[in-house]
Amino acid sequence: MSASRVNRNFGGTPKIRMIVCIEKHTIEKLDQFVDAISERRPGQGNRSEFVRQAIEEKMQRECA
Repeated sequence: MSASRVNRNFGGTPKIRMIVCIEKHTIEKLDQFVDAISERRPGQGNRSEFVRQAIEEKMQRECA
């Protein structure tokens, strides 16, 4: 995983830390994907931010 980090500003909105268990092979593929993204878009190599965005996108599709 790349060393770049995105410090997301929540603008005063309350946040909660969520810890999840995911299969090792899924995390390895995720890390490869996130690292590839960070090469094209600096600052986007953050696993947590990628997962947060994926959750929000999935909820928008499924809950609309």
